[in-house]
Amino acid sequence: MDLQSIQNLMGFSDGPAFVLEEERLLLSNPEAEALGLTAGASAKDLLKDLPLPASGEAIRERRLFLHGQYWILRVLALDHRLFCQLRPEANFIPPANDNTLLRTAGSIRYAIQDLTTALDELADSAGPQDLAASQPVSLALRSIYRLRRTAGSLEMFVRLRSGSYELKPMLCDVGIKTKELCGELAELLQTAGIQLRQELPAASMHVCLDWELVSLLLRELITNAALRSSDRCITLSLRRIGTDKLCFCVKNRIDGPVPETLFHRYAAENCDLQPGLGMGLSLVSAGAACHHGSLLLSAEDADMLTAILSIGLADSPPVRTNRSNIELPRNQDENLIALSPALPPEAFRPEKLF
Repeated sequence: MDLQSIQNLMGFSDGPAFVLEEERLLLSNPEAEALGLTAGASAKDLLKDLPLPASGEAIRERRLFLHGQYWILRVLALDHRLFCQLRPEANFIPPANDNTLLRTAGSIRYAIQDLTTALDELADSAGPQDLAASQPVSLALRSIYRLRRTAGSLEMFVRLRSGSYELKPMLCDVGIKTKELCGELAELLQTAGIQLRQELPAASMHVCLDWELVSLLLRELITNAALRSSDRCITLSLRRIGTDKLCFCVKNRIDGPVPETLFHRYAAENCDLQPGLGMGLSLVSAGAACHHGSLLLSAEDADMLTAILSIGLADSPPVRTNRSNIELPRNQDENLIALSPALPPEAFRPEKLF
């Protein structure tokens, strides 16, 4: 098979894929590059203890640990080259269970605890004149926004997992939409001392997608990045892959290596309860799947975490658009709700909200 045919074959791969020639990477797709599998690199460690197939033989597989996650490496011989694919090990992603609900309930309890403390202080301290500008009022309002976020995420998660959410694809310029969203979020994140950078295409990018759902997923990824950004800086980039897919990348630096249980730690049997601990990444993964895409987490180096969100595109809007039973927020509060775990109480002062 010639190189062009192999490149075409890689275009049909949903996850990391690459081509080897004499144990060196000849080609790799963006998902593989995000894992550090770039052209010219040696693949000896990947192929260790794996008998390589000859042309015409069956696919060979092996289990390996790469960037904090277990993968299944599948190798197929194409003449004198090897076509390789990586698939997350099935056991790595546990299904939603009772622990999911317990951790979500714990997140609600943390917000209620803040709210109760704030209201107690409010009753014992400030007088009527400065009540509206007091710190306890802002703390109470932030807790209310966090509760709204947790409740909305739980409902959305259930609808996405059950398949009851119906896509509402519409034709839009996704570059402009993303730029507007980034501007709104960047302004709010400044109150927490966090910078949101954009790397967006200069040309127009008219595509057909459910922007309400996609923007919800981006808010979730940016919030997660803000909570774990060691240098207080987040980067969002966008590019188009072929004719039927978009790729959003959210990058942030973290302290130390990526925890193995980061993606599904809310579902672990033994896990220390923390403020904000919820199902955010699984919500994004379910939303991406609903839009014929996927979510991949990878560590480019020791302290850089990248969330890669791919979104499938529709050819054109449907003649008749079916609306979902769940109504997503359509006012400026949706950004405050989404970023509430990462923002300080000062962002929720009453004079700014009302």
